[in-house]
Amino acid sequence: MPPDFVYPEIRFRVPGLQVWLSRPTVEQSHHREDGTGALTLSYHVRGLPEETTRVPCIDASLRWGTTRRSKADPFTSVAVAVSGWITIHPDAPKALEWYMEQQSKLTTMLAFLAGVPMSPDCIQASIDESPHEVSVMVALRDAKYCPYTNLHDFYMPRNAMGIDLALVVGNWFERYPKVHMPSQLALSVVASERLWLHVEFLSLMQALEGFHRGLFEGNYMTDEEYDSVKKALGDAIPPGVPPDHKDALRSRIRYGNQFSLRKRLNELAALLPDSLRLMILGGEGQVPRRWVDTRNYYTHWDEELRSNVLDGQGMYYANVRMRHFLRALYLDFIGIPKEAIHASLCNTSNVSQHLAQLNAIDRRRENPNDTSGVILTVTEQKANNLDEPIQSQSEVGTSAGPSEEGVA
Repeated sequence: MPPDFVYPEIRFRVPGLQVWLSRPTVEQSHHREDGTGALTLSYHVRGLPEETTRVPCIDASLRWGTTRRSKADPFTSVAVAVSGWITIHPDAPKALEWYMEQQSKLTTMLAFLAGVPMSPDCIQASIDESPHEVSVMVALRDAKYCPYTNLHDFYMPRNAMGIDLALVVGNWFERYPKVHMPSQLALSVVASERLWLHVEFLSLMQALEGFHRGLFEGNYMTDEEYDSVKKALGDAIPPGVPPDHKDALRSRIRYGNQFSLRKRLNELAALLPDSLRLMILGGEGQVPRRWVDTRNYYTHWDEELRSNVLDGQGMYYANVRMRHFLRALYLDFIGIPKEAIHASLCNTSNVSQHLAQLNAIDRRRENPNDTSGVILTVTEQKANNLDEPIQSQSEVGTSAGPSEEGVA
């Protein structure tokens, strides 16, 4: 097709979407034959209709659906493979670049909900009113696919959102321009694996700051009020200061009206209720001062902050919490009820269980008698007398990060 060709619609196959949608396709039943007692298993493959979501701000409709492929023979096997698809149908045909832009918005939203990347692995386009379609070959940079086949693997499947899918999609597309750039940074770091600790920490901090800048003005006073302050500070620079030093001072004065990172993070935390802050941030539910000092140290190399910088294990734990902080903020941003976010933090997904382990370890450190949460207590016993256990216990939590203190 020519580069400027416009398509009436394009659909995207997204691995894991058929599960996330929470619409079972295959039903299983069994019964025993009267008299013989023979057990018969029956599988019913349902043909589910597509769901349509209207998105007024892009003058388009989205269709959510599934397709099925089956293979069977009467003697050895039967197999049914179900795939999930999203079809983007604009009111007027659009160029390929427009579809890829909308697809990127959608998969970003789905990734925050699912707790895992939701990239498409197949793209098909309609070229006219006929049923024939063409495959679209697009190299998606850093594409990662959802491996989940069980509803309980997802951080927040569709049936746990507590709000209609159409409202969530509408909110996301309408509000997306405010967080376009920071959301791409947030998704890239949250979806990445095995990043160097310091790179991940600084990227998460940058993503949080960007989210605040996208939503709020973030100034201590109005621009008009600050003009007089800026002029007074600029005039106060001694005339003997070299030009390059004077430019550096004026640059600092220029940005002197903007909120500090600590104030931005505290304002973001205030968007969440106490119950979520306690679970996500730990401690008393406040953004730890050490997070801010660590970021400022590695940004400005201020030796006065060095004593309060996080060590390797502390930075790893901070990264886990900041990932949850970002996800909760984005879900709240698109209208997910806070009760639904709280419920997802307590579910069986690996994402939520990791945070639960950190919180359980923290509680145990504060109170050794607190055995709530995901903690495995190991009791050692003497080899010569198994009836006399040694009174020592150790806490074991799953951690993929480096440890300078040993495990938990």
